[in-house]
Amino acid sequence: PVVLVHGLAGSSRWWRETETALRARHRVHVLDLPGFGSERRSRFVLADAPARVAEALEPIAPAHLVGHSLGGLVCARVAARRPELVDRLVLVAPAGALQPRRVRSHALPLALALRAARPSFLRLLAADALRAGPWTILAAAREVVRDDVLPDLRLISAETLLVWGERDSIVPPSLGELFRTELPRARLEVMLGARHVPMVERPREFAALLEDFLR
Repeated sequence: PVVLVHGLAGSSRWWRETETALRARHRVHVLDLPGFGSERRSRFVLADAPARVAEALEPIAPAHLVGHSLGGLVCARVAARRPELVDRLVLVAPAGALQPRRVRSHALPLALALRAARPSFLRLLAADALRAGPWTILAAAREVVRDDVLPDLRLISAETLLVWGERDSIVPPSLGELFRTELPRARLEVMLGARHVPMVERPREFAALLEDFLR
């Protein structure tokens, strides 16, 4: 099985094309984090999120675990704390090592990323952000920018694929090498021309990269 976990202000819908591509070989499960998507009535607390994902994994473990941005941070913690649940791990532009700045200082990189996004993705992002609500997004963002996942990375035994967009202005690709050196068994792939959401921006390339790693 493959479990897909979305990023901040997102939902399981961000994985539609990836899910379709993987179905030929895998049982695919897409999760909504508390506070987002179908779980929007729950409160998001970063410290509690790994346990929620681990709970969803337990009936199907071991599984391949794939997380994007905020979801990557959460999935890394699951792999570190519950290694028996995770076969292979994929972290797509994972959060958890950003400079500890105020949330508003990330507004310019976000604006630059959105300016280059496809209209279809902007509509999806707007709908998911409205469903989550500004307070959930702001509270989650504050937790994420203050978090440090690097100590957890050293505890991860699963073989790991790191994926970064070459033009990611939200989680800079320069962090990819830092993550790679901290993870015991990792390789880094930088997708040319992609930004922060490569599975939406380059869906075919991303799916092929993911499928190759999982095989």
